[in-house]
Amino acid sequence: MKPCARPGNLPSWAHSSREHRLDAPQSKATRGGQHRRCARIETRLLSALSSLLLCGVGCDPGGNNGSMDMAPPADPQVRFAHFLVDIPAFDICLKAPGETDFTGPLIRTMLQRSGGVPYGYETAYVTLKPVSYQAHVVSGLATSCTGPSLGGVPDVNLNQLSAGRQYTIAAIGNPLKTFKLPVVSLLEDDMTVTAGQARLRFVHAADGQGGLELGSGSSGTYSKLFTANDYGKAGSTGSGAYATVPPIANGTYSLRSAGAGGDLLALMNKVTLVAGSVYTATVMGEAGGGTSPLAISLCNDSAAAMSGLAPCSELR
Repeated sequence: MKPCARPGNLPSWAHSSREHRLDAPQSKATRGGQHRRCARIETRLLSALSSLLLCGVGCDPGGNNGSMDMAPPADPQVRFAHFLVDIPAFDICLKAPGETDFTGPLIRTMLQRSGGVPYGYETAYVTLKPVSYQAHVVSGLATSCTGPSLGGVPDVNLNQLSAGRQYTIAAIGNPLKTFKLPVVSLLEDDMTVTAGQARLRFVHAADGQGGLELGSGSSGTYSKLFTANDYGKAGSTGSGAYATVPPIANGTYSLRSAGAGGDLLALMNKVTLVAGSVYTATVMGEAGGGTSPLAISLCNDSAAAMSGLAPCSELR
């Protein structure tokens, strides 16, 4: 059998060792079959060589021949939360660097929800650009961004949003009682779910309170999960902002002043955490009564929103 002619553009290792066999007389039919065989071999060799060259930039370290994901990260997703004591529902406007006017109100225009976000709730996510925005809080009834801010909330420059991340922008404070400017906090969310378990975060939004703790149980059964020393920020488990906890139905959790031996607020048989879900527990309001007493806003962050709002419950 006559060996295949060597294509000039293939390396020597890409050719069969049969190339070194001696030629033998062949019939016309045999030569036709030989040409077809050679064409098939050369096609396979070229395909193999192409795959090897592409694997230099496209194959994963395990040798799989799938291409690398070259898609850019998704734009950041942002939601808005209301923890302003005795302040009606609000909407929010944002202004990106280089822009002269605020865009919004975003809850009305992007979530198609009129009336804004009420106290103790958070909205669904909206998609924004990975830039550092300036935020302007307006009435939930506002149809434009040109009016004054709601409740004296100052316009605030937010930190840079990063592509591929999720955030909560929370308006926090008790300005009518403390005569202090409210705080607008930017919290980074983590929507990773854990099979068979719930994940929980604790946020300190109670103006006038010092360091706080949140834990499971009450009194003698209390077990601390979080310490939140800083007002306006998320608490810590000691190893991060989220705790993985067992699912529970009508369970008991308690709020304490940091380091205290007694409960500041006991949520007796009021806490339900579903497996495979992510929650944020935010302490809000003021101790000692008033129109907005100290309470926990418990929101299921990973559940589907309804009418532009995440499912939240005020517990006290």
